[in-house]
Amino acid sequence: MQYLKSFALLAISFIACFHTTGGIVSAAVSQPLQTSTATATPNPQARRLCFDQSKVFWFKNSSAIQNFQVVSCAQGIKVENNQLVLQQLNSNCGGTLMYPNYIRQGGMWDMQMQVAPSQGIISAFCLYGQEILTGGKADELDYEVSNLTPQIAQSMYYVKGERVLGDEYQYNIKTPDQQIFSNTKHIYGIEYNQDYVNWWMDGQIRRTVYKGVRNKFPADVGLLRFGVWDGSASSGAWAGTVSDWSRGPFNMYIDWIRFTPYC
Repeated sequence: MQYLKSFALLAISFIACFHTTGGIVSAAVSQPLQTSTATATPNPQARRLCFDQSKVFWFKNSSAIQNFQVVSCAQGIKVENNQLVLQQLNSNCGGTLMYPNYIRQGGMWDMQMQVAPSQGIISAFCLYGQEILTGGKADELDYEVSNLTPQIAQSMYYVKGERVLGDEYQYNIKTPDQQIFSNTKHIYGIEYNQDYVNWWMDGQIRRTVYKGVRNKFPADVGLLRFGVWDGSASSGAWAGTVSDWSRGPFNMYIDWIRFTPYC
């Protein structure tokens, strides 16, 4: 499902954030992270990710949130107990952030998070093309969890805002023991470049889409957005519906977010 379509577009005017100090530490001196390079399918085109050059936004440092821009529902965004908390407060207010810099050269964004509970609530981690900023049709890569199917994380992609007809734009990912995603924390990652896209989970590549093998390829996806949204009204058959808003807020928790460049 495409995400954030209904949000008001904001004028963007930001300085580069990777070189600021608030909440960013080198992965080389941070706590251990998942950095396995195991692949589901051998990839002769594989490029090497340089984890020793990663930039990590740790939310145990509350200033890390300053590196991101609010897209929607500022009142549903906070740092608490060393975690970033993104809340779905009601049907119209779901906390959503974006990283304001477009990273054209490719690499991998990943984050350790626990998705929000409740049918109808979607936890989303997405990469877009720059057209999304001006209301245009953008390429898109998604990781989304719908609690109608709580043991499935869905990997999806779009080319210029459209599903790829005749191709499997959506693919379901499960943990080996089929855990319910809202009960535990996992590391979700999307790696992108001009030749292929990998969806990672817990240090393992779980899906790959290659340029030239697929009908169309999402080649322009350097803008990170993530948060929660209510899928009840537009996508009830896919997302389910929230049966009782008084049980909220419905929270998504993130320990850290990382960008890793290629060597």
